Amino acid sequence: IIQDKTELTITYHQNGNIKEEIKKEKYSENNGDDDSETSETIVKEYFDSGVLKEQTNYKDDNLNGEKKIWDSTGVLLITVNYADGIIIRKDLNN
Repeated sequence: IIQDKTELTITYHQNGNIKEEIKKEKYSENNGDDDSETSETIVKEYFDSGVLKEQTNYKDDNLNGEKKIWDSTGVLLITVNYADGIIIRKDLNN
């Protein structure tokens, strides 16, 4: 497996705080005659205040791994685990 490329995209709220951060890593795998590419993406969304609002993981554009959601004070509200876009576990933290 070879890491080919990492892309980082950041957008900002009008007040200058980060609004969204997208980090995408692309990998290539050479299996003899078959070259395949896979990607892993982490999307982070923030409140105007700068507090983390959501963090979502993707693999090849499908929800994969953890998705976490926080309230505006930084308290974790929910964690959802995905495998290839399908919910496999959901935890409410209240």
